[in-house]
Amino acid sequence: WEQLNLQTIEHATDSRPTISPDPDLDKYLGLRCHFLLKLSDWQSTEPTHFGDTCRILGLCATCEGAQRKLDSWLHENFSFSKYLALNVEHGICDAIEVHRFTWLALLLILCILAVIDRSGRLDSIGLGTPVCILLAFG
Repeated sequence: WEQLNLQTIEHATDSRPTISPDPDLDKYLGLRCHFLLKLSDWQSTEPTHFGDTCRILGLCATCEGAQRKLDSWLHENFSFSKYLALNVEHGICDAIEVHRFTWLALLLILCILAVIDRSGRLDSIGLGTPVCILLAFG
């Protein structure tokens, strides 16, 4: 994302109006444009979010030209690559994080499997390993 952001800055400072030969940069710019357009619609579609965003940025949501000021601020200061990186980070943390209840349930299942394995009752009928695998991963 950062490399595409740097290419975006380089592309924006280049005075020659050319089409980018990089398809990844084109896709990135398209996604950024779509995102900013959706934020621009917030004044009419999500007035609460629009007001909160303006308040956080120090803009007056009820003043005339609030939408124009927000658009200007976003185009000048918003880093789409940092936004994407932050969302990826949060997604990975959510996928990895295991809560206490999950750990307790897993510990309980493993204890039950250990008792069943120790007693040897499943092995006497030949189902020990398949049942344990099914309980652990099923």
